[in-house]
Amino acid sequence: MNEQSPQKWGLFIMIKVERYKLFFNSKDFEKIYNQSISEIIKQTHGPYESFFKEVVLISLSKNHCFILFENDNPIGYEIVKIKNKKIEGGFTFILPEHRGKKYSFLLREKMFDLLKTEIDEFSTFIKNSNVISIENAKKTAEIFNFNLHVSDSIITPDGVNTNIKKYTIFPK
Repeated sequence: MNEQSPQKWGLFIMIKVERYKLFFNSKDFEKIYNQSISEIIKQTHGPYESFFKEVVLISLSKNHCFILFENDNPIGYEIVKIKNKKIEGGFTFILPEHRGKKYSFLLREKMFDLLKTEIDEFSTFIKNSNVISIENAKKTAEIFNFNLHVSDSIITPDGVNTNIKKYTIFPK
């Protein structure tokens, strides 16, 4: 156990997930979101401005954003775009120093729990090189006992993209 370990000093780490609420935790979201912009640009397809307009702004206006806190510090978020009871896009971000702690699964689990009456299926686009997100999609379907459908290629305005697949999770 290292000298700075919370367990050694009897400190407790409190993890919580809050649904986005304007004027309640919107500054927390802004803080963590600003730290994720470069990753959004790397991981999403299409221009950042389109993602911001079509996913972020719509999701925030409908409170379809979930913020992950360690103690009172925002360390991650999940934002989703819901249309016709289907999650049609989104983004999950965890600060690099907090990755590998199963926080993204915790965040997604809470999101599914809070949205269970609002959605029938969850779809997301994942680059083939993003092995961790692919494994997380598979684990999520397995743990929640959902079906998982994976497309082979995505048709974009630029043509067929075989570097990205669409993962759709839905109840059995």
